[in-house]
Amino acid sequence: MLTQRQQAILNAVVQYYVHYHEPVGSRTLSKMKGFSLSPATLRNEMVDLTEMGYIEQPHTSAGRRPTQKGYRYYVDHLMQPVPLSAAEVDQIHELLRRANEEETELVRQAARLLATITHHVAVALGPTAQAQRLQSLQLIPLREQRAVVLLVTDTGHVQNHTVQLPDDIAVDDLVTLVGRVGDVLKVSLLDELPAKVEQVLRGYFWDLEWQRGWGEKLKNFMEAAVAQDPDAIPLTLEGTHYVLAQPDGLSPERAAHLLAFLEEQEGLIALFRPSVKDPLRVSIGQENGLEPVQEMSVVTATFAIGQQPVGTVGVIGPLWMNYARVVSILELLAPGLSVTLEKHFGDRRGT
Repeated sequence: MLTQRQQAILNAVVQYYVHYHEPVGSRTLSKMKGFSLSPATLRNEMVDLTEMGYIEQPHTSAGRRPTQKGYRYYVDHLMQPVPLSAAEVDQIHELLRRANEEETELVRQAARLLATITHHVAVALGPTAQAQRLQSLQLIPLREQRAVVLLVTDTGHVQNHTVQLPDDIAVDDLVTLVGRVGDVLKVSLLDELPAKVEQVLRGYFWDLEWQRGWGEKLKNFMEAAVAQDPDAIPLTLEGTHYVLAQPDGLSPERAAHLLAFLEEQEGLIALFRPSVKDPLRVSIGQENGLEPVQEMSVVTATFAIGQQPVGTVGVIGPLWMNYARVVSILELLAPGLSVTLEKHFGDRRGT
């Protein structure tokens, strides 16, 4: 654990670099408000902090700047809440007041606003398939014993995928069956659908038809029709231009690498997947695990409907981002999304 003096110096180095994006020397620190130490004393303490890995000197003649370890210590032990401006608070409240009848669109607008007020890349996931409920189910026949299953959720999200039809069952019967199963399973959670199919079919066909062998074929067909991809989560990405607009930014090579990473959903979903254990996470540099973001920081906040986490909103930014401000924004935005989604959609979900 750092001494109180070392904590104050580390906090000052972080604050200076966040605001000016330049290393700071002992003489500059000695002139800052709250410091009564001489430049020599500060220099000695900064040498100790450097040796412990909390700050670094980019080159011999430069001052010090925080390391990833230093930012981590700052976030965990030194960071204080930052009051948002009245304009920022009004923007977030206005977004929530204008909530429409489609969850995914509200989340998309939240990501757009977050990018605008933080000047960082903003990402939003959700609502997850596991958190959505069935609104309607329809089978649209194609040629050669194939058809499209059209599934609409209570959030207005539309899924469609192609299935192979059984050879010995009339297409019109399958169309009717899918519609009736959809009616019975309406408002069921999407990830519960496959498990409920057999129960619905047994009630629909009774044991006689089931014993004739149709039941197993229909069960397999319907399970394929309502199957969910657990990784299929609506994703919104806003503000990618901020990657190239930051002072003291990434090298052209690393910026290109990061931009390529942002185009691939798999990595973003891994970084932003909703979490019950850590509803607000700050992940710094190498903690992210993925090489393209090992020189970036990721701050995420989970939002929910009732007790069910349904999505995440957050930012990807430089190591020197203003963590306190970003956290304050997310601490207002994410709970606001939760309350708004519960108000507009909680009754439909039975929460």
